Amino acid sequence: MVRLKRAFGGLREHIDRRWSKPKRVVSRGEQVVCCILLLGLLSIAVWVAFRGQRHDSNLYTLSESAFATSAGEKAKLHFPEAIAGGWKRSKVETYTADNLYEKIDGRAELYISYDVVGLICTSYRQAEKGGEGKFVDVFVYDMGSPQNAFGIYSYERVAGIGKPIKLGNGGYQAAGSIYFWKGKHYVQVVVPFEDDDLKKACEAIAKAIDAQLQVEPVDIWGLKVFPKDGLIQDSITYIKRKAFGYDFLSEVYTAQYRHAGKLLKAFVCKCSSVDDARAKLSRWKSALRKYGKVVSEGRLNGELWFAGKVGSSFTVAFCKGNLLGGVVEAGDLKSAEEFSKRLFGKLRQ
Repeated sequence: MVRLKRAFGGLREHIDRRWSKPKRVVSRGEQVVCCILLLGLLSIAVWVAFRGQRHDSNLYTLSESAFATSAGEKAKLHFPEAIAGGWKRSKVETYTADNLYEKIDGRAELYISYDVVGLICTSYRQAEKGGEGKFVDVFVYDMGSPQNAFGIYSYERVAGIGKPIKLGNGGYQAAGSIYFWKGKHYVQVVVPFEDDDLKKACEAIAKAIDAQLQVEPVDIWGLKVFPKDGLIQDSITYIKRKAFGYDFLSEVYTAQYRHAGKLLKAFVCKCSSVDDARAKLSRWKSALRKYGKVVSEGRLNGELWFAGKVGSSFTVAFCKGNLLGGVVEAGDLKSAEEFSKRLFGKLRQ
């Protein structure tokens, strides 16, 4: 036992000598530096705690210089803080394509399909006159380009609904709300119901926004390509991706026509080349054979065309150079073929 204690004692003494180090003497200068650093850290902690107790509305509202339209420009969009009639503005919110779903969940994917860049929005409520339940919601979408802005505007618009208004590049008023597009922006000024007070506020806000948005050159091919005869006013729509449910069809314009007593939906798509147009026509025909049937096909003035049916609706599609055109979702094959031939003759590449 005595030998065992001596062995352990010797081992402990060896370890102590092996790993223990002499204590380092800290100089007075180093002590002063440490104190200064500790005081600096303490000051920062106190400042952060103090600032955290104070509400800074600038962190949650739109800067006057926000929403510049392009590099080097200093365009501003300012929502009036108050509107005649006792309307007061709430805070301004901003969203990007990444978090747009937080504001318009269920519709964000549609806007993303049109390459939305961002959204700024706010609301107005009546502070007086017993404005319970009255509000005006304002949404200004940056769509990145005039074509995308027109696209989402046209997609959400229903032809024949509302009355046209002279705002931006085009707009309408329906059920008291106002919708218009200008340059790369799509604007919605939305009210819950029709009312004189709401109408005045809605119009004042829409005009204030329209006056601030930059005027941009707009040259949208699809607005000029369709023949005018029989064209239903404000029915042209731009579909950016997956037109008619086909992932190979993009950049497609549609328009509604009245022909021989029938309502028809025409379409035109400018492809990258003649070969690209023919390839897309071939893929479309194959898809119709898979989900329906091709009822006829051939050539029109040397160009390929076909007619198909899925369910109870007919499709007629043709090539003309690098253009695809025709009629979709028709209830009558004869009128669809007649109108498609007419459209073929009037299209210019």
